[in-house]
Amino acid sequence: MRFIRSRDDLKLVQKASDIEAAKRDGRIGILFHFQGTGPFGTDLDLVEAFQALGLRMVQLTYNRKDYVGDGCEEDVDYSCAVFCRACEWRRSAAIA
Repeated sequence: MRFIRSRDDLKLVQKASDIEAAKRDGRIGILFHFQGTGPFGTDLDLVEAFQALGLRMVQLTYNRKDYVGDGCEEDVDYSCAVFCRACEWRRSAAIA
């Protein structure tokens, strides 16, 4: 975060209007995201913890299977797991 704040050409994106402001001001918007939910493991409290640290986007699955669902490299597609719905509910509640 210190790096972003030290640069006049960068803007930390925390909400949609920050993207518009960065474009208007000729700055580059920086958005933190995860490719997959592996960092959460099965601890839904980590959703809110990572959000407090600046995480704004999570791709629910990526290459490998995790607690949320199957990734694109899996031989069998079992789709979205029950944990996925709980994770999405917690994420939605955190940004409300």
